[in-house]
Amino acid sequence: MEKVAVKARITGAVQGVGYPAYVARVADRLGLSGCVKNLPDGSVEAILQGDKDRVSQGDRALP
Repeated sequence: MEKVAVKARITGAVQGVGYPAYVARVADRLGLSGCVKNLPDGSVEAILQGDKDRVSQGDRALP
């Protein structure tokens, strides 16, 4: 399997509602590694890596 890494910035009403924890749970379920953190401007940053097919599944799983 091909390994990939992605860096995403999620904007909108995503801090204070458990969104980073939700992203981490989805990533864990898909076997991805990385980190998710709140940024000072109110957005959330996610850096995830793993099998290309699994990363694509994560993209479809997150609202």
